[in-house]
Amino acid sequence: MKSVKLKDVEILHPNFQVNNDYYITHFDFKGKDIRSFLKHMGRDKRFIIKDKEETTLFSLSKQVASDILKKNNLKGKDIDLIIYATQTPEYLAPTNATLIHEHIGADLYTKTLDINDNCSGMVTAIDIASRYIMTSRDIDKVLIVGGDFLNVYADPDNEIAYPNFGDGVSAIILESTTDESNIGFIDSIGHTNPVVKDKMVFPKEGLTKMLMQNQTNNYLQWTPFSTDHSNFSARDSISTILNRNNLTISDIALFCFSQFSLADVKVISESLNIDEDKVAYSGDKYGYTGTSSPIFALYDSINSGKVKRGDYILFWTVGSGFHTNTVLFKY
Repeated sequence: MKSVKLKDVEILHPNFQVNNDYYITHFDFKGKDIRSFLKHMGRDKRFIIKDKEETTLFSLSKQVASDILKKNNLKGKDIDLIIYATQTPEYLAPTNATLIHEHIGADLYTKTLDINDNCSGMVTAIDIASRYIMTSRDIDKVLIVGGDFLNVYADPDNEIAYPNFGDGVSAIILESTTDESNIGFIDSIGHTNPVVKDKMVFPKEGLTKMLMQNQTNNYLQWTPFSTDHSNFSARDSISTILNRNNLTISDIALFCFSQFSLADVKVISESLNIDEDKVAYSGDKYGYTGTSSPIFALYDSINSGKVKRGDYILFWTVGSGFHTNTVLFKY
C-alpha cells in the first residue's frame, strides 16, 4: 500500500486587518461589554474581506491554489484529485472544486469534489484524500483547498459571532510515496454527538423555507452553548488514537487543534498534560477562520520551525452540532 506525504501547506487571507478595539467600541455602543469574551476566545486581530466584490472562492481560493502549485513547480495537470472544503460555498452547483479545476488547468481525468464538514472540513479532507491515495491506483497527487467567508453570515448585533471570525483560505498538497521512512498519514477517528445541533444553525429554518418564504434574516443563528462535550471528545479521541498506534503524548511534536477558543485549547491541553510549547495557536493573529483554522496553525508552526520533517502531528477539530475529527500524521 502507498504511503502519503504532506508535501506542502499554504495560506492566504485578505489584506484588511481589524483589531479588537473596533468590536469593543461597536458593542459598547449597544450596551454590551465583550472584553472578557474576546479574552476567553483568544482574539486580538483578524483579517476580513471588506470589498463587496471579493469572495473566498474568487479572491482567495483560486489564488492560493495557483500559489502552492507554483511554489512546488507543479502544473494543474499534475493533480489527480481536487477537494474543496467549505461550509460557506460560493456555489452549490457547479462544485467549487470544478472551478478550481478550470482555474489551474487540471486534466480531463482529474477528479473533483466539494465537502462540507463545517469547521472540520480541511482536517476531514486530509483524511479523505489520504485514503484515496492509499487505495487508488490512479491518484498520487491531491490538491486540497478550503476556506470560509464567515463574516458575511455574522449578525452585527450578535456579540458572539460578529467579533469572532476572520476570513482566509488554505491549501495543501498530499502525494503518494514509497519512502518507508515517511509514513505520512497514520490514522483517524471521528466522534459525533449532536447535543448542540440547534445552537449554530444556517439557514435558521433550512434552505427550503429561506427560498420559498423569502426570509429576511439570513444570518448565522448562534446562541451560547457549552463546549464541555466537545472537550471530552477531544480527550477521548486523542487518547484512543494514540493508544491504538502505540504512541504517547510525548511522542507528538505538534498539536493542531481547532482555533475556535483559546480557553478550550487550554482545557484540552491541560487535561492531557500536553506541553504548551507543542500546541499551535494562531487564533489571536487571524481570528477564527473556520474550516482552515488548524491549517493556519500548522502553516505558522512549519514556518517558525516549531515542527520539522519526521515529526508526529495530531489534528483535532470540531464542527457544529457537534462532530469531531482527529487525524494522526507523520510530517
